[in-house]
Amino acid sequence: MSAQPPAPEDPLATLAKAAHKAVTTQEKARESGLAARASGDAGRKRLVRTATTLVLVVVLFGIVVYLGPRVADPYHGEDPLADPRRARAYVAGLLDDVSVYRARHGGHLPPTLDLAVPENRLPPRNSPYRLEYRIDSGVPVVTLQGGGEPVTVRGAGK
Repeated sequence: MSAQPPAPEDPLATLAKAAHKAVTTQEKARESGLAARASGDAGRKRLVRTATTLVLVVVLFGIVVYLGPRVADPYHGEDPLADPRRARAYVAGLLDDVSVYRARHGGHLPPTLDLAVPENRLPPRNSPYRLEYRIDSGVPVVTLQGGGEPVTVRGAGK
């Protein structure tokens, strides 16, 4: 014989239904809690990722703003000609250009410094520094005025 379904007044069947319903409700509650926690974790991760990206962008922008002028101009914010040793090296470099001019033009010195030295190596027109170029007995002499003390360098003779 086959087993017949229990009658509705069977207390054991009622208890089994109640227990099944309680377990199902607990499982649904646990699953919904896990889903809520997972969505909260995903939202928190998105927020942290967005905030980190924003902080990195701001820091990189600050670095570019701070270092940008220094990359374009290595002497940004400082006066390289205020140091006498650097000023002397600068003037000696200008005299090297005069020597190159002399070698290319058969031993003749340029009448002005502008002919021998590229314009971008000379101080700008609005600079407090002035260059004086003269030829003494066939020797070029360049004097840098405008610093703490004048810097004079004599070039090589013939």
